[in-house]
Order: sequence, then C-alpha cells, then structure tokens
Amino acid sequence: MLKPRREGRVCFRLAELKKQYQQTLHTQQSCIAQSNELSLLLEKMLSWSGNLAPRELRMQKQKIASIHVKQQHLTLQQQSLMLLLQQLQTRQEELVAELQNLLNKRSGDIFSHPRPLSDMGDFNA
Repeated sequence: MLKPRREGRVCFRLAELKKQYQQTLHTQQSCIAQSNELSLLLEKMLSWSGNLAPRELRMQKQKIASIHVKQQHLTLQQQSLMLLLQQLQTRQEELVAELQNLLNKRSGDIFSHPRPLSDMGDFNA
C-alpha cells in the first residue's frame, strides 16, 4: 500500500514544481518587460540633442548611469531565473520518470510500454 502514497507524494511534488515553474516564468517575463522599458528610456535619453547647463548635464549623466546599473541588475536576475528554470525542468523530468516507474511497478507489467502522463509532467500545460 506504500506505492499509492508514494505516487501521491510524487504527484504533489510535480504540482508544486509546476507552480514554482510558472511563478519563475512570470518573474522572468516581468524582468524582460522592465529591461525593455529601461532600454527605450536610455535610447531616448542618449538620442536627445541640445544644450544643458553643467548641473543639468551632470544630473542627466547620473540618470543614465543609474539606468545602466538597473539594466545590469535585471540581466543578472534574468540569467539566474533562466538557470532556475533549467533546474526545475530537470527536477520535473526526474519526478516524471519516478512516477512512471511507480506506475509500471504497480501494474506489475515491467515489459509494458510506459503509460503517457498527459498533463502531469508538462510545465506548459
């Protein structure tokens, strides 16, 4: 009777993993949107032409530097999110294989073809 409990635990872990994957994906998309907005703002600031008083020029340069730092931070965050998504995908594949193994053992037919797990192991579903 342990196998159904193990199957339940694996299914629960898959569901939690899927939720974490979706949240991470949402955060990554938000970072991309923020980065795009900053790029447009930076492009607008850099393409501006005209005369500024020394104080205003210094403030403008500080704003540009600040935007650049924010963009670098977002780039690093996007890279770490991409790595996390890859790790979640790997863990998901491991859990699907474990669940498939449990289901095959439960059916008692080791030589049967693996039963497809339609929506359990697909983060994109």
